[in-house]
Amino acid sequence: MIYDPVDQRILMYGGADWENGYTFFDELWSYEPETNIWTLLETTNNPDPRFNTMLCYLPEKHQLFLYGGMSQQDKTDGTWILDLQTDRWTELHPSNEPSRRSDASIAYDPENDVIVLYSGYLQNDTHTQDTWILDCETLTWSQPETQTAEPDTTTETTSTGIPEYPITTIILAITATIILSKKKSHKIL
Repeated sequence: MIYDPVDQRILMYGGADWENGYTFFDELWSYEPETNIWTLLETTNNPDPRFNTMLCYLPEKHQLFLYGGMSQQDKTDGTWILDLQTDRWTELHPSNEPSRRSDASIAYDPENDVIVLYSGYLQNDTHTQDTWILDCETLTWSQPETQTAEPDTTTETTSTGIPEYPITTIILAITATIILSKKKSHKIL
């Protein structure tokens, strides 16, 4: 899910339902906090049905960015942009895409006009700790060399029952919160 500060709504793409097997969805839903109403948005050229995708908002372009996720076949890749003015999806074909994955952390860095993707689960549910950067101007993915120690990725819980997450995931969440809090139109739910 992402927050769209222009239209003051929360957007959610895809999802799945379990009843004797998964049913995958390729729908985009909008939640408006002011009215407490979910609305199915009509979009065209949708990505394949999937869940556990990586989403982020590109404020200068009023676009939704999507990468990967879990599909009926397994983990998937694919770099997609949704123009929130026309409600049309476009699949991008950047060079050197990251491997197929789901459940990764992602954030947009407006100062450098790049999207940072970290970690995730690969085809065989192997947990990776790689970092990828998409240059939004050239549409080129690159994999920088990391210069810090790898974070602990255990999924054990603390005594309070809260999962322990890698510090990078926490930093990405804090960074995204700081960026959103600087927007005048951002509302805290």
